[in-house]
Amino acid sequence: MHTLSCKTLGKWSLAAMPFLFLAGCATPETVSQQTGPLGEKIAALDSSLEAGLRNAVATANEAKFLAARQDVRLGDLEGRFNDQSRQLAAIRQDIAQLGTANANAIAQLRHDLLARQQAEAAALKQALSQDMAQAAARTLAEANAHADGRIRESDAALAGRMDLLEKRLAEVARMAEDALAAMGLGPRKIFGKVVHSVTLTDDKTLFPINSPDLGEKDRARLDAVAAYVKKLDVNYHIGIHGHTDGLGSDDYNYALGKARAEVVKNYLHEKQGIPLLRMSVISHGATDVSAYREGANRRIVVEVLQ
Repeated sequence: MHTLSCKTLGKWSLAAMPFLFLAGCATPETVSQQTGPLGEKIAALDSSLEAGLRNAVATANEAKFLAARQDVRLGDLEGRFNDQSRQLAAIRQDIAQLGTANANAIAQLRHDLLARQQAEAAALKQALSQDMAQAAARTLAEANAHADGRIRESDAALAGRMDLLEKRLAEVARMAEDALAAMGLGPRKIFGKVVHSVTLTDDKTLFPINSPDLGEKDRARLDAVAAYVKKLDVNYHIGIHGHTDGLGSDDYNYALGKARAEVVKNYLHEKQGIPLLRMSVISHGATDVSAYREGANRRIVVEVLQ
């Protein structure tokens, strides 16, 4: 784009002056009068145009300078943006790696805590079991000691009662001997002559093993013995002998033979009114097994002595 300066326009106006004179359009005076203000205006306009042009050029230069600076700043900003983008990407990568590392660390920490808790729980359980075992042992020892003390106390009390009972039995035996002696029924009468004898439970079915009960036939025979002694005078004694087979121990057989003889004595006393002082119980156990085979020796012999 081309721009006409004010000086060019002024020169063009002066060059047109001869043509104006030739055309008779103006005189020198009129031309001078007419062109003076116009020249001044043109000069002023030219000066203004030059100032505007200078301003425009300065503005353009300044715009170019600013544009260049903007380009530089924009390039700098773009570079900084790219640097920050790269830094942000690196930070994100670091965060991702840190997250993975933290996840692994947290998982390992959880595993370690769980293992520690399990170990502590196992140790606590073992310690609790040991404490319970010790407590149980102490309780058992205390219970045994207490039981031993009670047993010793019971044994002492029982021994005292047994001593008292033996003294009372001895006194009763002495009183019985005195009563028998007063009635003329001393020891010589107990071991007197056998005037009547009855054997009970010849058949083992009438007296089952380990049973002290009497059968119907045994009761009938005892009733006959009671009727027999009631016809005698006061000088008689009934000896009741219990026998067993040899299947049990000596102590057991002795107790069983005595129990069977006691059943007979109680029956004669309770059912027939025979006085207890006129009867004695003797247990032979299994001592006569070889001599008595029938009924496997399970028998009771009732002897009336005078």
